[in-house]
Amino acid sequence: MGKPSAMGVCLCVLLHILMAMLSCTTAEGVMHEHMSVNIVNNAGGELWMHCMSKDDDLGEKWLRRPGQTWSWGFKSNFWGTTLFWCYFRKVGPGAARSSSFAQTFDVWSDVGFWGEHRRPCKNCVWDVRPDGFYRAKRDGTPEDGVFQLLYRWAPAG
Repeated sequence: MGKPSAMGVCLCVLLHILMAMLSCTTAEGVMHEHMSVNIVNNAGGELWMHCMSKDDDLGEKWLRRPGQTWSWGFKSNFWGTTLFWCYFRKVGPGAARSSSFAQTFDVWSDVGFWGEHRRPCKNCVWDVRPDGFYRAKRDGTPEDGVFQLLYRWAPAG
């Protein structure tokens, strides 16, 4: 066999770089900016949640105090298909502990490979309140955003 051509070597290197980029997960993206999701408990009781993506299970979390927050950061994948969703359950204070409400929805969704979707935020802030789930209309902290109600609680089944 002969010596490999310069074009063959270049093509092989480019193929390896492309394969490395395509294998990126939501936690280790390449060429994508850092994103975050912040969830603030103002639900009027204890808040339990389980959040995940196709690649990452973030586990179960309890926010037991008003104003308590939980957040995570990530980079979107090469394809623009990163999606995080959460299952929430609110447990009322005191005697109302037997009554609970639940909801499941996407807390962060990417733009899609061809940019067919509009990314809702870079740093998403969700304020969980007694009547539902509010997302800040602009990136930042709860103090500097105007919030919009997007999802209401449903009785837990």
